[in-house]
Amino acid sequence: MPHRPLHHRLVLAAGLCAGLVACAAGEADAHPPYGAYPPPAYDLPPQSDLLSVSLESAQGWPLPATWSGGAVYVAGEPGMAYRIRLTNRSPERIEAVVSVDGRDVVSGRLADYRSQRGYVLGPYESITIDGFRQSLDHVATFRFSSVQDAYSARMGTPQHVGVIGVAVFRERTRTRPRPRPLAAGDRRYRSAAGSAGAPRPAEAADAAASGRTRRARSANAAPRALEGGFAPPPVPRNEIGTAYGETRASHVVETTFRRRHRRRPDHLITLYYDTPEGLAARGIYLAPPAPPPPPTPSPDPWPRDTRFAPPPPPPRY
Repeated sequence: MPHRPLHHRLVLAAGLCAGLVACAAGEADAHPPYGAYPPPAYDLPPQSDLLSVSLESAQGWPLPATWSGGAVYVAGEPGMAYRIRLTNRSPERIEAVVSVDGRDVVSGRLADYRSQRGYVLGPYESITIDGFRQSLDHVATFRFSSVQDAYSARMGTPQHVGVIGVAVFRERTRTRPRPRPLAAGDRRYRSAAGSAGAPRPAEAADAAASGRTRRARSANAAPRALEGGFAPPPVPRNEIGTAYGETRASHVVETTFRRRHRRRPDHLITLYYDTPEGLAARGIYLAPPAPPPPPTPSPDPWPRDTRFAPPPPPPRY
């Protein structure tokens, strides 16, 4: 199958006007390896009216997933490479700040969506994130591994293994110009001044009720699991994590994006993952995903750009 060019956009400075537009090397059409047939699709309700998030294999097949207890759980197997698919469900540009196992996928630092950058998606655009970013041109492939070999564990934060977080930000739009002030002798002055004065009791009550509704919606949209901008520890007994895998091409370029609310996302999305056996221990039953193809050897990582996720220290056995 021919490769289709993908154009990702990665923000350089969260909340500011500088950013990146990622031109990934390409996304292959999904096709069954080794003569196998693709697994069934898992139609989950979207997590947000702004963005949907799912995990899929390197071949583009969706990984087994289900809703349980208000959260999404995904089944994976050690050694399998996977990618994160983001789909913008809105007619506007949005920014998605993504973390895997509590580590930002761009910088590799402990996830904090308030100060870290993300990928920018155009209206109704769908992109895939293949790994921890090493530079503007390469990523370290997301690959399921044992907990001790996970990138987050080797970077000193094993308590966050097993969770993927996405913070979604709307873009700030241009505001309408303020109306010019009226002169004191203008016939419209009295009516304008009266409308600008203290609100009537009924209007004040409606405004207060509207404010309470907005605060309640905001509280519901930000689950406690991600309060403070950091990815939370999932259920303790996770059997797999995400390793800092082999290097692969994934190009990004700069773009501009200004958040509507610089430090407060418009929506937070969380996915939990584990082996089918680990999920079964929690009462969540999913069939195992299709077996991954054998890993291919890769050269040493390219010289690093310190703005992106560094490789972890060597394992200690």
